[in-house]
Amino acid sequence: MRINRLLSLICIGLFSFSGFSQNQTFGFGLGGAAFKGETSDDLQSIVEEIGVQSHLYYAIAFKDTRWQIMAQINYNRIIADIDVNSVNGQLISYSTSSEHIFTSAGLRFYFDSYTRKYLPRFGHSAPFIGAHIGGTFFTNDTNSPLFNDGDNITIKDGASRDLAFQVEAGYRFYLNEIWSVEANANFRHGTNDLWDGIGGHTEFNDWIVSLSVGFAINL
Repeated sequence: MRINRLLSLICIGLFSFSGFSQNQTFGFGLGGAAFKGETSDDLQSIVEEIGVQSHLYYAIAFKDTRWQIMAQINYNRIIADIDVNSVNGQLISYSTSSEHIFTSAGLRFYFDSYTRKYLPRFGHSAPFIGAHIGGTFFTNDTNSPLFNDGDNITIKDGASRDLAFQVEAGYRFYLNEIWSVEANANFRHGTNDLWDGIGGHTEFNDWIVSLSVGFAINL
């Protein structure tokens, strides 16, 4: 409930601000994503469980249009598996189909003078960074029931919610004043250790990295 209230207040403020803005952007993209959690065999590796990622966002520019305030929704679907020991010592080949919907609000900054003047032309480009906060709703369709073992491993099937934080870095290439191509990388971290359906095996919470390519429409 607290996450839903926070998101409602953020969205109300975001769309109230739109009346004072001249420049708006709609963006979307597709790409890949990867887990890091208890299903990861190598904790030093960044990319193991590979999945898909898509996102859609709406952004409103400040007077200095290099700065934008954004509302964004991300979707991830990742398949993960690992062998774990149950409470009676039986080896279980655990697998899950994990789906995540992350709804957030945040800020993005473009390192580009053309964006500041809002006079982009074909061939102009702008790297950018951003930070976002929001709620993630995730479901795990697992092949194993809930259990605990000596290491306090917990498997949770079904749906849950969490507060999450995301940072991004990317690059925009302008096709004209309206259309542009964007590529970006995201790192998302939460306060919940059950994103992959397993909690308690490590002292770290789960996180997701993603890469995507898409288009932005500047109005």
